Amino acid sequence: MSATLVSLVLNNLPAGLSETLLPLLQFAISISLFVTGSIVLLSLGQLWRTLHRYQHVSTRLTLALAVIVPPVWFAERFFINLAETPLAIAAIPVPFVILSTGTAWLAVTRFGLFEELPAALAVARQDIVAGMPDAAITVTDGHSILDWNAAATDLFEREFSTVVGEHLATVLPDTFDIKELLAEEQTTCRLPDSDRVLEASSSRITDSDDRTLGHTIIFRDITDSRQNARRAEVLSRVLRHNIRNRADVATAYLRQLSDDPGPDTADKIATTVEEELSALRDLGGTAREIESVLQADKRTGNRSVEELICHAIEEVQHAQVVDGGHECAGDVSSVPVVIDTPPVETRANGEILIPVIRELVSNAVEHGGSAPEPCVSVRLNRSSDTKGVDRWSIDVADSGAGISDHEVEVFEDAEEQPLQHGKGLGLWLVWWGVDRLGGEVSFDTDSGTTVTIKLPGSLLSYG
Repeated sequence: MSATLVSLVLNNLPAGLSETLLPLLQFAISISLFVTGSIVLLSLGQLWRTLHRYQHVSTRLTLALAVIVPPVWFAERFFINLAETPLAIAAIPVPFVILSTGTAWLAVTRFGLFEELPAALAVARQDIVAGMPDAAITVTDGHSILDWNAAATDLFEREFSTVVGEHLATVLPDTFDIKELLAEEQTTCRLPDSDRVLEASSSRITDSDDRTLGHTIIFRDITDSRQNARRAEVLSRVLRHNIRNRADVATAYLRQLSDDPGPDTADKIATTVEEELSALRDLGGTAREIESVLQADKRTGNRSVEELICHAIEEVQHAQVVDGGHECAGDVSSVPVVIDTPPVETRANGEILIPVIRELVSNAVEHGGSAPEPCVSVRLNRSSDTKGVDRWSIDVADSGAGISDHEVEVFEDAEEQPLQHGKGLGLWLVWWGVDRLGGEVSFDTDSGTTVTIKLPGSLLSYG
């Protein structure tokens, strides 16, 4: 075939020029055959390497694909030049075409060429990563971002199209240590201006020679699990502490009966033991209520804020609402409670908000004492934070001695220390309930005590 091509070219050139170009043309055609043959062989080698090494398809199918093209190419490029007659030239490619056709037929019918998708493994892995609940980021060995799943978009609030190709350090928060993230060890990091805690782990992407091609980093939000573990620890310590102390007090009083079994002593001991056991019963009830608060939905249908506050105060002993003639039915009380709230509604779940307000009012009534003038108040305020985001707050204030500094320290730390305990679980119910609603709690103990719970403005609506 190369001779035919050379003759065709030379016949159209002058005699002197054709004799000069003949060696050059033969050399050029030989080089072209060598180059194209090398390309075919290299392509086949790469096909074998890719399909066999990364196992996208079976070995038998890989071999079938590898022998479909070469026979026809060799027949056309080399063996046809050995033929001396037109019939031989026409006949030589036939067996090679049959071989290639037969191989292709086997690849389709027996080895499932179109059933065994070569990219199935890669597509499956991509779908798994895309659907992961954890944020997954894939980077090159030079830390340029290659992939970024939907969970990463939600976590870092950046679309994939805006980060692909960017260096990892320019996309993640400045507080994240890139070297530490890629150290193939679990580490924790906190999102800036947030209480969200992430657990990060990374793994190398390597080839068959164990050369590093890149890294995959997985970020898992462990905020809830950490909070749950901390809450469980607090509940365990508070319950152990209070149960042990009150049981010891009851036991000590009961032992006095053997020393002084007189009727006066017996009545006093019975009263004290009953008080201690009642306190234990209340402690267990508060623990159950904390569990209900933590499991309740954050939002429900709109309800009047004043109605929720009034309902909460009804459950407080020795408290009476005095808000310009509107009183809630309850026990006769010596401690009046003033309600000051505009006619607004809230989507906050009453199963959370009512116990929170009740505990704060109960504490205010207990520490506020009796007075001829109102000494406990519940007020609603609306404001905006430094970023212009609407907030609303409920202030519960009393004019009594106030909560002790010890109680405030334990509460504001939001963590029970082995040697530092609150008196009970009431304030923990407030803290965790407000946190469940996405709010914050603060204290002012300069004159009496004012406890402020700040809640998101999205939970409030004006009628």
